[in-house]
Amino acid sequence: MTFPGDQRWPAPTVIGVLSTGGLTFLPEAYAIGAAAELDDWREVSTWGKARDLAGQATFVAPPFAVEDLGDDENGDAVFAVDDLGMVSDGDWPPAAQTLSLELVRDQWPDGQSLDVGEVHDTVLNGPVLVIHPDEEEALWQALERAGCTVRRDDALVRRAGEV
Repeated sequence: MTFPGDQRWPAPTVIGVLSTGGLTFLPEAYAIGAAAELDDWREVSTWGKARDLAGQATFVAPPFAVEDLGDDENGDAVFAVDDLGMVSDGDWPPAAQTLSLELVRDQWPDGQSLDVGEVHDTVLNGPVLVIHPDEEEALWQALERAGCTVRRDDALVRRAGEV
């Protein structure tokens, strides 16, 4: 699996507003790869194709463990990613706000800090970085100071972090 933290960062970075209204950021290369994989998950219609797709995952871990699947989850049986418990519970795909927080904690340049947003602890999914859309200019400046080239693409960010 390739995670945002696996990318060479600071690097080209994309910021966007999620459907929940919060602003977030991701390494552009990760966002493009994750968006393509999640597009494939949205289109898969049988368990057989879902099993195949799970074996090809590079950016986003599959929403199920292939070895845990039963006989009902085979071949031409109907598959819809939205019907999976991990998805309906909000545990998959990984929250973009969680991935942004990991970058800030693990890879933010020494001697600099991100003075944008707040860390909120969620009951089930742990801490996330919550950035209000009014902080976009400050986020943009902080990312540029950290050495990132920045562009805004709401659609890409949503495709990379939501189903």
